[in-house]
Amino acid sequence: MYLTTSAPQGWAPLWLFSTAGPCIIADRQHFTGPQLHIFRAHVFILGFFPNKRTLTAMQTYQLIVSTCPDTATAEQLACRLLDAKLAACVNIIPGVRSIYVWKGERQCDNEVILLIKAPGPAYQAIENLIHEHHPYELPEVIAVEINGGLPEYLAWLDEQTAGSRPVSAKQD
Repeated sequence: MYLTTSAPQGWAPLWLFSTAGPCIIADRQHFTGPQLHIFRAHVFILGFFPNKRTLTAMQTYQLIVSTCPDTATAEQLACRLLDAKLAACVNIIPGVRSIYVWKGERQCDNEVILLIKAPGPAYQAIENLIHEHHPYELPEVIAVEINGGLPEYLAWLDEQTAGSRPVSAKQD
């Protein structure tokens, strides 16, 4: 059972979850208004919050995640991405412990995470740059689509990545 009304113009849905765990009730594209949902005796009420920016198909952004063996490598990759105008910002997060299986052996390594904010169309060039300049045989490159954000920040991201340049050959 649910009750639906229209959303006020310029507002987007707010999702609430019960203590029983996350429950996907509606997605942004199909949400039509405040709804009261009853699932297994749990009541979920959805409201609205101001919509910061509606992204069109032409305005796509990604958060790309990669790991590096050390801060120096992370900084070199970040600078290459910024110099090529492929990314607007790269966060370098040290102190990560990664446990994984590589070639049949369990590995435990200290690594550094890169959080790369970039326009969606730059993904392939970013992947190529990381793959070409990364010391790992198989570097982690994972992209997560950004579905919204502060309009001024996304405009700044666009400004910083306008006129991206081709990636130069590997320089060691």
